[in-house]
Amino acid sequence: MKGKRLYRPLGLAVVALAALVAAGCAGEAVRFNNSLAEYNKRLNGAGKKFGEAIAPVVQGGNADAAQVRSAYNGMVSTLEGIKRDFNAMTPPPSATGKRLADTYRKFLQGQETMIKNQLAQIVQMVEQGKSNPGQVQSLLLEISQRESRDLGELQQVQREFAKENGIRLQAAP
Repeated sequence: MKGKRLYRPLGLAVVALAALVAAGCAGEAVRFNNSLAEYNKRLNGAGKKFGEAIAPVVQGGNADAAQVRSAYNGMVSTLEGIKRDFNAMTPPPSATGKRLADTYRKFLQGQETMIKNQLAQIVQMVEQGKSNPGQVQSLLLEISQRESRDLGELQQVQREFAKENGIRLQAAP
């Protein structure tokens, strides 16, 4: 079960950002929120691939450096695509719509920081053949704590957004 925690470096967001179910004429708000949830699914998929690639390191073995690099590059590419798509969106014109957009932008900045710092360190360790399970787990713990904090803020704003728009939150599949 030790490896199960690995699959969550960037994946907590997907499960936790709920989809919205339309109630009345809140279609624009629903589309906006559900786009964010879809972006998080994409982040989750990339995070899982990275977790699978580094699983041998956490379990005390050696990971395939090319596979780890490929998974890392996939996360970078996924995040860049999401940022591009998100920046092209127009949030609903309400105060909470703007706040949700601002909070999501901050969330994406946090994801980028983790990718470029802690996860890049893991890739570098693997590529240099100097990966240490304890160091990798420590970096993953830093990521998990940051992501939990960022996600808590995002979920709070999402609940306010849903309430203002008369929309019922539904757990993401």
